[in-house]
Amino acid sequence: MKLFVAKRRKQHNQVVRDLITPSSVSSNRSFRKVGNTVRFVEKLKSSEGSALSQIQKDRLNQLLTTVSSSSRHEERVYAARSLSTLGVTASEEITPTLVEVLSNETNTQVRFEVAKALINLGDWHTSAINELTFHLQSGGQEVSLDVLEHIACSCNTSPLQLSVNEIPELRELVEVLHILAGTPDPEDEISFQAAVCLAEICGLYDDTSASISLSKLLSVIKHTTKWNWHAQAL
Repeated sequence: MKLFVAKRRKQHNQVVRDLITPSSVSSNRSFRKVGNTVRFVEKLKSSEGSALSQIQKDRLNQLLTTVSSSSRHEERVYAARSLSTLGVTASEEITPTLVEVLSNETNTQVRFEVAKALINLGDWHTSAINELTFHLQSGGQEVSLDVLEHIACSCNTSPLQLSVNEIPELRELVEVLHILAGTPDPEDEISFQAAVCLAEICGLYDDTSASISLSKLLSVIKHTTKWNWHAQAL
């Protein structure tokens, strides 16, 4: 069985389908969960000041060089994933490089990982939002869950400072989340994670999002026994 992930080709402005095996997607999610732990530890270590250690600086420069210029897409994918584990945030040095990669990259997996890296670093750049919305709509279950869990994690570590109504790309993402979270099945993990994302992104100041999110989260608490879902819902 294979999962279909949509890919855009710049030259022909078309959407075609690439195949990603379930094992590679699962591995990606495992990497992310380990990465989140490392990133949390690194943020604790660097919380007293914004200056990076020399080791972090060297590693950052190495990863930026790799993700932007390596001839092997596997190395570019790994570098993009690794950027989220350094305990750094988006800066004038990091963001332009990743945005340029996202604009010129033709490999689906690299684009996906770079978009997630930008969000993880706290930069909700419109190109990253577009890419993640695209995969959220077109990818299989594992891909969608990967996107949703990245969004939720990013909102927890770097609260969103953007107005949904002022940014069309973010508004489109929220509308997709509305559809996903509106599924009535309380056991649907994608629907549940979409509700969590809605609460994180705009639950405090968007009545429609708050209502959809609250309805789903209360349904999960009432009808499921998954303690980790209960913890997230609360």
